[in-house]
Amino acid sequence: MRIELRERARRCLMPEALLRADRGEALYVTDCVDAASALEAAGFRTTPRGALLAISPGRAMIEALERQYPPPDDALYRQLGRLRGRPVSDAELALLASALKRLEIGGRADPDFERKLRQTAAACLRTGNGGALALCRSIQIVSKEEPI
Repeated sequence: MRIELRERARRCLMPEALLRADRGEALYVTDCVDAASALEAAGFRTTPRGALLAISPGRAMIEALERQYPPPDDALYRQLGRLRGRPVSDAELALLASALKRLEIGGRADPDFERKLRQTAAACLRTGNGGALALCRSIQIVSKEEPI
């Protein structure tokens, strides 16, 4: 199951604009900072980062991705699913971006992903966040099943 987030982001940018996978906690970065409104209208969350704009999935995109990935038969997924609808923390967005980048551009899975997911879930229970954790688990499971 492939996702087409890069094309969705690219449609919001000027043709000559840079769009690269972020090496940090966002999904992409672009030098087209004027595109923030268009990216946000397309479901992304944007954060200025110096001369660049960091791009991450926004709430609407998270909900759309949840519909795209079927719920796995998994105990951790069911527990995390109870947190849907809550606000999404920056730590969750970083985990989600990591999982989405692996699906989109391939590469090795993060061997610590599940530990990070569980730690983030524990923190989210204390802070009232957790809205994207079930999606992170779904994508983790799908990426294990897909040959990349």
